[in-house]
Amino acid sequence: MQKAFTLLIMAGLLLAVPISFVSEGFVPVRHYASQDNNVEWDGVFHDSRDPFYRSPGWGTQRTGAVPVGTDVTLRIRTYKNDVTQVQLKYWDNVQRTDNYVDMAITSSDDTYDYWEVTLSSPTEPSDFYYAFVITDGSDTDYYNDDIVKSQFEDNRVYQTGGVGHMTDTHQSDGDYAIVFYEPTFETPEWHKKAVGYQIFIDRFYNGDPSNDPVGNGSSGDVVWYEWDSNGNGIKDAEDEQRIYAYKHENWNEEPQGGYDYFGGDLQGVMDKLDYLKDLGIDFIWFNPFTEAPDNHGYSVDDYRVLDSYYGVLAGRENGRPINNRTLSMQFFSNFSQTLENNGIKIIYDTVINHASAQGVYFQRYENQNIFDRASGFNVTDYYPDTWGAYEHFISPYYNMFK
Repeated sequence: MQKAFTLLIMAGLLLAVPISFVSEGFVPVRHYASQDNNVEWDGVFHDSRDPFYRSPGWGTQRTGAVPVGTDVTLRIRTYKNDVTQVQLKYWDNVQRTDNYVDMAITSSDDTYDYWEVTLSSPTEPSDFYYAFVITDGSDTDYYNDDIVKSQFEDNRVYQTGGVGHMTDTHQSDGDYAIVFYEPTFETPEWHKKAVGYQIFIDRFYNGDPSNDPVGNGSSGDVVWYEWDSNGNGIKDAEDEQRIYAYKHENWNEEPQGGYDYFGGDLQGVMDKLDYLKDLGIDFIWFNPFTEAPDNHGYSVDDYRVLDSYYGVLAGRENGRPINNRTLSMQFFSNFSQTLENNGIKIIYDTVINHASAQGVYFQRYENQNIFDRASGFNVTDYYPDTWGAYEHFISPYYNMFK
């Protein structure tokens, strides 16, 4: 009994003091956190795929999508009594706002505090991106999602979800994602078993040589006015340059980039209708084909009209291709009806978060000097009946650009 009693006293003393010891591979470590202006990183934990830390949980999609109207409860763990404040930081991608919400300790155990907040659902579909701001007195750190770099593009990163990591600074490209989707949306029945075919129009088939671009890269059609040496559409001292179209003469030539053209157009799609039907396709996904100063169409000049290189070209003025808008839209109406009559639907790649600096909505390059707007370049005003956002604060588009 005496021997057993002595062992019990020794065991009690060992538990009363913060020590670590090693004996035959066994390493018990007792952590004593304190609010000492230092966040203990190894105690912080959040796992977006664990329903305890994120509810509703990850679900079946990488983003953990939830229907609009569903609130999301988020939790994060810290060492007990270690930090003075935890906030949820989230970006609302529809409202375009950064938000900070205080979290509260809702449970604790011998080692950890568990902080919690319920994130209210938006009233419409949106993407939220969140991270945690963790403060201990004068020390503020961040818990972000892990990110991985694309094996194809070094400047792209992707969130991995699940367990994240601590950082000294907030990493916006490492925020966790939540997608709030419209629960009443239904995928059209015709699409569920449909076979699609994507067409990048300029690279498909030249059916109408009369609307072909003209240029050798240093003269001809002006596709972009006054880019600086870094490729930014900004007036920049002496290194301004105009971007001219480059028209390939042979389909076997190597593509150059955004400003080279092979001459493909929508008439070429019409000419290959039998070929497309023989493939058994149900719809064509078209890259953008509205007015734009580049071959891929994403720098949209005007969403309301077909690009002249794909429709009807009226001529050229000071190096700028002039669109016959009326005939182009008449052509598109006939084009789309012909495809529909042949059982082929059209899906248009609408990029409503993209616009060209020189397009109708912005008009960066017109030769204007109005109020607080900087003077433009010596460029013809191709949209004289419309104020662009850059030209005047009374523009209907003035508040649409940040």
